[in-house]
Amino acid sequence: MSSTNTLVSDEMVRWDNENAPTLVLRGPSSIGSLSALRFVPAAVPAGSVKLTRTFDGAVDPVPIHADLASLLAAITDPNNPDRQGEVTFPSLIEFLDEFSASGSSITLGDWNSDATPDDYDSLVLKFDPVIKLPKVTDRFEIAYDMTPSNTDFVVVYLRATQGPAS
Repeated sequence: MSSTNTLVSDEMVRWDNENAPTLVLRGPSSIGSLSALRFVPAAVPAGSVKLTRTFDGAVDPVPIHADLASLLAAITDPNNPDRQGEVTFPSLIEFLDEFSASGSSITLGDWNSDATPDDYDSLVLKFDPVIKLPKVTDRFEIAYDMTPSNTDFVVVYLRATQGPAS
């Protein structure tokens, strides 16, 4: 069996049943897609996933959207994009249901141990038009408000990919 090592250094976080750091993306940049590697061998820990478009110094309440399509329409409007908006998914699975399959599964694990490597689903969520963060003060955040669990298990690698330059 051969193995390949890959170093990923990018706008990325790893969520599991013990820890779920917020993915914070700052401008100036644009977000063309999110990609995820998902390993869910058991029940998923409880908790919601919140996507927020905001900026440093914002004082107005963040507008709440009913779904991802509504949020994206507001923050990517070509004539007057909102600088703030938020949508919350009741669970991690409902958030990941927005993604599409992206190629074959990916096997990760320690090939030098007796443990069986794990197969991760490869997923993608493309933004068209891209989410623009034109200023250094602009932010797009993805937070999994996960309840730590010793019995439920999940691992998700979540990564943002830049969109084309404006």
